[in-house]
Amino acid sequence: MRVLVSGLAADKLGGIETFLLNMNYYMSNNCVFDYVIEGNSCIHKNSIEKKGGEIYLFPSRRSMLLKNILAWRALLKNKKSTIQVVYFNMFSLAYTLPVFVCRYYGYKVIVHAHTNNLHDCGMLLKGLHCFNKQLLKLLNVKRLTNSKLSSGFMFGDPEAGEIIYNAIDVERFKFNAEIRHKLRCQYGLNDKIVFGFAGRLVYEKNPLFLLDIFKEIIKINPSSILMLIGDGDLMPEIKAKIKNYGIDHAVLLLGVCKNVEEFYQAMDVFILPSRFEGLGIALIEAQTVGLPCLTSAEVVPPEAKVTDLLSYVPLKNNPVEWAHKALQKLNSNSHGRLQRYEKIKEGHFNIKKESLRFEKILYDYGQS
Repeated sequence: MRVLVSGLAADKLGGIETFLLNMNYYMSNNCVFDYVIEGNSCIHKNSIEKKGGEIYLFPSRRSMLLKNILAWRALLKNKKSTIQVVYFNMFSLAYTLPVFVCRYYGYKVIVHAHTNNLHDCGMLLKGLHCFNKQLLKLLNVKRLTNSKLSSGFMFGDPEAGEIIYNAIDVERFKFNAEIRHKLRCQYGLNDKIVFGFAGRLVYEKNPLFLLDIFKEIIKINPSSILMLIGDGDLMPEIKAKIKNYGIDHAVLLLGVCKNVEEFYQAMDVFILPSRFEGLGIALIEAQTVGLPCLTSAEVVPPEAKVTDLLSYVPLKNNPVEWAHKALQKLNSNSHGRLQRYEKIKEGHFNIKKESLRFEKILYDYGQS
């Protein structure tokens, strides 16, 4: 079957991109993802074409709304005999015209909710999201989600969306003592306590607050190091805050790392103080490695807690309280770092299992 996919960014590898490309990679060759992508090129071209997929480059809806809709209309009129399902991956419902166009032409449509809050945006987009949420209730579409919080936010009902787990290659994130030793020697960390973060350095991930937390940690334990993996719009502010706090010597800014699993090995505690998360896939990865984890209560879904290694702290708590909780997490992994890997391997977050379940959901819906 062929699935036409919307929501993949042309020029970055974020959460949705990782989810889609990895899921389809582990599916059988009988399930092919074709992509509608806004832009003139796509950095994921090789990965898509290796699985037999096609790319349809569309004008940007932000600068050429009418041309974008006309491109959708032309494609849908020509592909009715080959596309079984049109699959929308969304962070908001601010732009849903293509969903309605697809239903108008008789396509089976899936809408997948990937977040439980709006990114920092204006009143117009918030208004459109709320308006389209009501309209979407009138459409016969299949609803998927990564958590009940995301389902409630996008569909108005925590139970409306069927959960698809943002699964990972658990073998890639299995604890490896040799890699841990190598990385800690390479960065001079053998006598250090390493607190870590991996993700985009953007508003929703709250990395500036993480620096406030780490400032308090290092007051209590001067041998602490903060390892920041990722890049984003807040990098200039992060660098300025590090310098202002005088903690340059204790913060490693590693940028985007393709081998993020190796850096997880070197860490001792993982901290993700997000303002909101659809799921928090980095927390799943970190728990698989056997890392004690700390994240934001109420905004990070309970589905992220797949082991006893994850603890929640209210986001309203001050940095001192977060720091004390982070230091307490150092003693929370008494069973060793391989035990949780075994648990996650047997569950829904093992991509070799979840990808096949997802493929069956797509096939059954396409044939219904």
